[in-house]
Amino acid sequence: MGNLKDYVISFRGLKVGNHEFDFQITDSFFEAFEYSRTQKGNIALKVILNKAENMLKLDFIFEGTVNVSCDSCGEDFDFPIDFQESLIVKFTDQDEEDNAEIVFLQSSAYEIKFAQFIYEFVNLALPMRITHEEDKEGNPICQLDVLDEFEDFIEPKDEVDPRWEALKKLK
Repeated sequence: MGNLKDYVISFRGLKVGNHEFDFQITDSFFEAFEYSRTQKGNIALKVILNKAENMLKLDFIFEGTVNVSCDSCGEDFDFPIDFQESLIVKFTDQDEEDNAEIVFLQSSAYEIKFAQFIYEFVNLALPMRITHEEDKEGNPICQLDVLDEFEDFIEPKDEVDPRWEALKKLK
């Protein structure tokens, strides 16, 4: 994982209460993750860290775009994202297993690395099927010339395989 050292907050020495941090997520962030659904993006991330005596609450506010491929026509386009996520960090001296909502850190920890969380939040915010925006009639605004090229590969449905015709004669 390449240049992810920027996505770390050192909380040791911070006073109890809220603290705001701003980050910019760019192409180099996504390139650090192999086999990523997206390799480009420009997202402004605000992290609000609420520090308590024995835990941290991190609120992530994402706003920007990620470059993805349209599932209908295959063209790359900038997909807008605007969402919020939260993460709770608890301190412990025992080995605890993280779950979807709570992350456990050793009591001696002084910083939290959250690049993996950012990556997962962004990918989970994307819909299962990504298409261009829709026009007034509700149809995706896809590159129709690309879709026309696919029709050359589609077999006509009217033709019947001659083997099936031979089997029908057996009835």
